[in-house]
Amino acid sequence: MKNINANTPQNTWKARNLYRDRIDMLRSRVNLLSGTDKLLMTMYLNNANSFRQMGRLTGVNEGNIAR
Repeated sequence: MKNINANTPQNTWKARNLYRDRIDMLRSRVNLLSGTDKLLMTMYLNNANSFRQMGRLTGVNEGNIAR
């Protein structure tokens, strides 16, 4: 069986691992937040909601959520 990822450059793998590490760090720190901030981060990280969707659901401007 051929390795599907044989042509993927090593830098791409490093970037993906760095991204995963950062997401894992954010997920672990969500518990330090409270209230709306915790809700918004959970919606973003776990449910992949967009800023626009979160703004509509919470009544907060999407620009404020992005910041």
